[in-house]
Amino acid sequence: MLVYNDNSTSDDNSQGVYTEVIILTKANAEIRGLAKMSSVPLWTIALRLNVAESTLIRWLRVPLDEVREKEIRKIIADMVAGDAND
Repeated sequence: MLVYNDNSTSDDNSQGVYTEVIILTKANAEIRGLAKMSSVPLWTIALRLNVAESTLIRWLRVPLDEVREKEIRKIIADMVAGDAND
């Protein structure tokens, strides 16, 4: 993405320049956000997956395959539904 940066002032003839800005987003930001908004800690998702929390964190560093992503989304939904039924 290019962003225009106008560095000129009224007393000089300098012109603005275009600067390239790279926006980095975390892999699986949507899953992380869903868990956070649903108040479901990642360690509880890891527990349901029968893996260590550190393993889940490593999985979330790169894009998940479709099957694993659906499984995690289902776990979050089940946990939210379980809290609603309590």
